[in-house]
Amino acid sequence: MTKGGIISKTAVVMLAAVVFFSCAREITVTESVHFAFLANTYPVSPFSGFTKSLPTVVAEIKKHKPFFIIHGGNAIYGGSEEYGIKERDLRRQLKIFFSYMEDFTSPFYVITGERDLYNGSSKLMSEYSGKSSYFSFNYGSIHFVCLGVADTGEDFISDREIHWLKKDLAQSIKYSSIFVITSKPFLNHRNSKSLPVPEELHKVFLDNNVRFVFSSGKENFEKQIDMVHYISLSCGGYNDEKENRKTEQYYIIDYFNNEVNIKAYRVNISK
Repeated sequence: MTKGGIISKTAVVMLAAVVFFSCAREITVTESVHFAFLANTYPVSPFSGFTKSLPTVVAEIKKHKPFFIIHGGNAIYGGSEEYGIKERDLRRQLKIFFSYMEDFTSPFYVITGERDLYNGSSKLMSEYSGKSSYFSFNYGSIHFVCLGVADTGEDFISDREIHWLKKDLAQSIKYSSIFVITSKPFLNHRNSKSLPVPEELHKVFLDNNVRFVFSSGKENFEKQIDMVHYISLSCGGYNDEKENRKTEQYYIIDYFNNEVNIKAYRVNISK
């Protein structure tokens, strides 16, 4: 656990070392990973311009040479025809956003957030990202599960999504570590005694050796329930100078020797 919580800029959480075997043969364990996390990069309006500070943030992230980058959701300013927002408005934003992301020399993954939907659907985002609203990938023996938003008004996790998650994690014996990243903020404040996520979802994490669950929220906090560490990483301040002074824009996450270290970074957008 971290002294002072995640707000201290550095979070270190100890894990028990685990050696996995399959068919009496040892699987090579990936001992370290170094990646970046950002979220909530949407502009102030869906109709013109885009987030001016995003290229600067991208350039700063590149200096850390992350192995890959995860965008935790709310990349653009979505909406619906009901409010006068047209499909072309989202396509314009998506083209700009992904042109910035493609400036990374490392792989990047974008999880669909609630603001990324158009007419209540994630189809447009999936068209540009090449991913569904939930997906997984591996870095060596480390497994990453990304849980996004598919439709407006769905529960924290839909029946379809939790069915997929159980199936994906059924092979967890193959992985030395499992990280889950969700675009939905945790349901409860850090001081709440209740679970940050639905009980069924928490049980899935426990049953499948998930030890770290990350999300972008309104504040930074870390909360351990049973063996699962829920970590909220607040991202924002890309457009407003006042918000920029009190909010981090991105995080660098390192996993090494069964420890997770998280450092927060702020990019000054004032002129």
